[in-house]
Amino acid sequence: MFTTTRDLAVGTGRRAASSRRIGQLLRSIRERMSVWATTGADYFAAAGAWEDLSRLCDGELQRRGLSRATLAREVCSAFDRSQRTCGGA
Repeated sequence: MFTTTRDLAVGTGRRAASSRRIGQLLRSIRERMSVWATTGADYFAAAGAWEDLSRLCDGELQRRGLSRATLAREVCSAFDRSQRTCGGA
């Protein structure tokens, strides 16, 4: 079987396209992992803040402009850097 210059050029173009797709896939995976890690860190920090604030009496919470009824939602939204809100609301 004979290989022409044209055949070699087509093969090289396919490899380049395949390499670009792999690069895009790896970039996408890296971005998703970054979002996942950031979200986890946000919620971990929110959980710690909620634990500290939930121990306060109602008067102290009110002085800080917080309500026990909405404390979890307010703390979660304060630490959430994404466009989502806690609870999927």
